[in-house]
Amino acid sequence: MSTHHDVVRREFARQADGFGHRGSFFAAASTAEWIDGGARLAADEIVLDAGGGAGDLSRALAGRARQFVVADLTGALRDVGRDATERDGAANVLFVRAELEDLPFPDRSFDAVLCRFVVHHLADPARALAELARVCRPGGRVVVADLVALDEGVADRHNALERLRDPSHTTALTEDGLAAALAAAGLAVGDRDTVDRPLELEPWIERAHTPAAGAQRIRAALEAEIAGAGPPTGLRPARGEDGVVRVAQRWVRLVARRA
Repeated sequence: MSTHHDVVRREFARQADGFGHRGSFFAAASTAEWIDGGARLAADEIVLDAGGGAGDLSRALAGRARQFVVADLTGALRDVGRDATERDGAANVLFVRAELEDLPFPDRSFDAVLCRFVVHHLADPARALAELARVCRPGGRVVVADLVALDEGVADRHNALERLRDPSHTTALTEDGLAAALAAAGLAVGDRDTVDRPLELEPWIERAHTPAAGAQRIRAALEAEIAGAGPPTGLRPARGEDGVVRVAQRWVRLVARRA
């Protein structure tokens, strides 16, 4: 696992320039609103932002709870996040170095645990999800939002392309697979919400600083699918009337409580 943690640190250090500023893809207000639509944070609550990187989510929601703790592996992201937090005056956002598989918090520490687009970067999601359940108070919420594979038939091809784009990617589960993983961690899944998110191909590749050879392999697979000459990739590529190729990721938000 330590080897994969090193990959995560390396890749997100390379991507750190895409975090922490108001125009960042990761700071989209619509995404924060979507996640809080499930979490329904309250003013007196303590919130864990698990794998929260530069704290874009916590800073966006800072006025809605008493304290946010951003736990993440990558020092470069924590540095970006601390600078952005000072800039934004979000005094209730704290950054902590932590592995999600071994969180440095006592049992039942948080009223809400938010985990945004992290599971598909984990080498051992079962262990990490069990930790999220452990640190959540009885009656609290664990909200997991992640990209998912459309179905098992395309999951391998989808994940192979995602890994080419960003080697820190491990596996995007299906929606049912992610719900089952939460259930196995002792969490009862209630609310589900699914969004199909179109993304322009080139900015999507550029955000990950994908090497040229990998980027070309991704483009070739998607162009083959568009032309009907290649198998489905799970990314549903299409060329618009403007000539721009877009892919479509499926995002799911699951709200769970300790069973």
